[in-house]
Amino acid sequence: MEWDIYIKPEFLALLPVLYSLAELLKKTKLRRWLIPYVLTAVSIATAVGYCLAMHGEITVPRFVTAAMQGVFLAFATIGTHQLIKQATVCRCAEKTVIENGENDGEGEDDNKPTDKEKPDNEKLN
Repeated sequence: MEWDIYIKPEFLALLPVLYSLAELLKKTKLRRWLIPYVLTAVSIATAVGYCLAMHGEITVPRFVTAAMQGVFLAFATIGTHQLIKQATVCRCAEKTVIENGENDGEGEDDNKPTDKEKPDNEKLN
């Protein structure tokens, strides 16, 4: 598979930059759900700016291509963050739950009704 048709090799250097930007944005008062949108806007603007610098003018096909490159770049950055988070933070949390003997969400205890689900006559027992 030729991945370079989706993200140009020159844009790969922006992956760590966007990742660092996301980490910096986490430390601000910006709501976390906005961070992917900010990264997408920055990467689209960067790709369009690169296209303008390389070609001197922007045509509709070049703009669309640059915008898609920016979207793919942002999604690659967000996906990388999620992979790192799943491999470290979530794995550590899962290990802690298992070590403490807590229900990890995969067991027979999941099928037991809670107090809210039990009929009134069973709550007394």
